[in-house]
Amino acid sequence: MSASPLERRYRRLLRVYPAGHRAAYEEEMVGVLMSGAAPGRRFPSPADAVDLLGAGLTARLGWSARALRGPGWRDAATLTGFALALMLATDAIDAFVDGLRAWLSTGGGTDGWPAMSAGRGLGVSGGDGLGAGGGLLIAEPGIRALAWSAVAVAAVAGLRRVTAVLAGVAALAQIGTIAFWAGVAPWQSVRLTWTPAVAVLVFGAFLAAAPGRPPLRVLGRSGSWLAGAAVVAVLGWTLVLADLSIPLPAPLSAEMFDFWLPLGLGAAAVTCAPRGVRSRCAALFAAVVVGPLTMLAWWDALVLDEATAGVAPGRVTAGALALTLVPLAALTLGVVGGWGRAGRFGEWGRG
Repeated sequence: MSASPLERRYRRLLRVYPAGHRAAYEEEMVGVLMSGAAPGRRFPSPADAVDLLGAGLTARLGWSARALRGPGWRDAATLTGFALALMLATDAIDAFVDGLRAWLSTGGGTDGWPAMSAGRGLGVSGGDGLGAGGGLLIAEPGIRALAWSAVAVAAVAGLRRVTAVLAGVAALAQIGTIAFWAGVAPWQSVRLTWTPAVAVLVFGAFLAAAPGRPPLRVLGRSGSWLAGAAVVAVLGWTLVLADLSIPLPAPLSAEMFDFWLPLGLGAAAVTCAPRGVRSRCAALFAAVVVGPLTMLAWWDALVLDEATAGVAPGRVTAGALALTLVPLAALTLGVVGGWGRAGRFGEWGRG
């Protein structure tokens, strides 16, 4: 016996429910709906349609919330936070070493100091505005290097709560970086505005991953060796190769040792993680770096092309912060806020 038009339409509405829910309850729900319908009715009532769609969506969100709380996402958050903490640590170490070399080359003075030698990657040089702040220009990246290195070590040791607390402290230090450099070189400090946003997300990642496994256990032995090799590649360039007076051949450029080689080794390390973790980690990492990459490309095009004549540094800083923080804030609110609401909606849908 073929289904009536009303039954077919009820079944179409029920498709909004998760497949597992339909397999368990669809026939029972259709029976209840059909028994309560008026004779000869061909379409569901608006109230029934709204109830089915609302309950179906909340049930589906409830399933999504349980998936987000699963070990796969926690492991992915652990790896993402660990990778970003290592990135911020090596960047700070590189800045500290550059600043120390510049300070030693001037005999402990500030004459001829590259303006942002301690702020690696800011893209501008010149000795304006430093005064007698050479010690601070070394101390600032040194504090960040210690903070993020402590986060990475705590994560490797499996001290989950300690890692989250240290990540919060390091994020505060990273926020202080902007205030420090804004007083030394306002224009160049704009290029650092992405770092506090990423630092806050690292803190959030370790909070979300607190019940999970340490990063090296997720990566396994092979992945751990590859992750270690990525760190060695960056530090090897920073501490040894960057100070060579002999020019390196083109394939061995600074970008090779400082970016592409560690990036490739890090990606290879992630492939050693379980299958469900790999895709989630790639999605999280890509979402986190969209804002900073957009901001850096914008800053380079604007400042390095001398397109900022007559524009106040405050305006450029505000624009850079918006380009960096808005996408990352949206991501954070969407994941954290949506996660909590999904759990509540799921309870309503199952109630």
